[in-house]
Amino acid sequence: MRYESFLVRLWAEGDPLRWRASARNIHSGEDVLFPSIEHLFAYLQQHVTTRQSKKDE
Repeated sequence: MRYESFLVRLWAEGDPLRWRASARNIHSGEDVLFPSIEHLFAYLQQHVTTRQSKKDE
């Protein structure tokens, strides 16, 4: 079994309000900031896809 753990934070700022996000990889401690929730989702999808393809090699 494999799993990935992230601490995800969401907040809104600006005028008009825009949602921002950050993700901390619990295993590596890496923090990544995102200008939108869509960018966060794309990052997580890519992270999981990349991990899966490395597992299949």
